[in-house]
Amino acid sequence: MKRKPRNLFMLPREIRIRLVIAFSLMAVIPLLATIYFVTIYLANVQMPVYWIKLTLLTSMILMCAGFIIMRSCIWSIVDIAQTTDELITNHQHKRSNDNELLKFEHFLLYMEDQIYAAKRILRTKRKFDSPVKSFKLPTLIPSSLIKNRLISLTKNAEVNCSQIGIFAWQNSNVSKDESNDETYIPEWLVNFIKNNNVTPDAIGRQRPGYWMGWAENKDVKEMDEYLKSARENISANNLKNITVVAFSHPSIHSDLSFLRNSIEILEID
Repeated sequence: MKRKPRNLFMLPREIRIRLVIAFSLMAVIPLLATIYFVTIYLANVQMPVYWIKLTLLTSMILMCAGFIIMRSCIWSIVDIAQTTDELITNHQHKRSNDNELLKFEHFLLYMEDQIYAAKRILRTKRKFDSPVKSFKLPTLIPSSLIKNRLISLTKNAEVNCSQIGIFAWQNSNVSKDESNDETYIPEWLVNFIKNNNVTPDAIGRQRPGYWMGWAENKDVKEMDEYLKSARENISANNLKNITVVAFSHPSIHSDLSFLRNSIEILEID
């Protein structure tokens, strides 16, 4: 029991504070309100109805606020790159000290080991799965990071005179699972990734039904072959609701206007 509370101190200070606030709003304050009502009931104290309703409504609002804060804490841990960026910004503006930054680095090292351990467990399981089930998907990028990552990669390609393949997949029929969860990779996209000759290094959902990906060191010929194969797949399976765009940057591509209008982030002529 001593180990669990101590592990909370590995989290960044702001997340710990929000956890305490969320716990207070979701548990402590409603508990105090309950004790208050039980006390006045046992003491046979007559309270105005409007006062009871106001107290209950306030407690419910505070509980909802606590849930929202708790959700933001969990997402701060999931979207750890964004949390790191915020922590660095706070440190640069003297809103956090060196010790807090060092503790966060230790936390990242701890999480890195846990992630590697989880991957080892999954790899062990894949040994007993069929080849279809053991297909390895590309790295999944949070939607909040896709814009900056793509801009950075395209600029690096221009500076280093290298080529990067960029993909965009759009499906007008969005499932409920895909709308509610950005970590859910839909089956139609998995099939496109598996059944083509170029596998992206990373993918991410820009919005429900619209996914992007990239693969480094992919020239125009490779991306054109991928696009041809993808469109043949669309035609053969009558997938009229799906649109695929793929090109190599830096290069001029006829479908770039579709990509720019859809995501509005790539500043490419």
